[in-house]
Amino acid sequence: MGPDPCAGARTLRRRRFTLRRRSGRSRSARAAVRAGRRVPLPYVIERLRHQMGAEYVNAREVNDPSGRPMYVVRFRQRGRYIDVPVDAETGAVQR
Repeated sequence: MGPDPCAGARTLRRRRFTLRRRSGRSRSARAAVRAGRRVPLPYVIERLRHQMGAEYVNAREVNDPSGRPMYVVRFRQRGRYIDVPVDAETGAVQR
């Protein structure tokens, strides 16, 4: 018999579980998106990428001074980095 073809899948599942367990913030963010309280980050990224014509670099979730959840999406345009703050609940760009 050859090697177990499912051995790799078990390893991947175990790793995924470990990552999810460590990122409680991501889990709560996904729950908020499913409940309709937040705009999905991939939607925000695509919309901004098309509006700005820039290259997406990364994004992070932060809270503004009042505690409201926000996404800070980083783009690169003509060699410069631009951080765009976006309200996570409405999807509106904050200036």
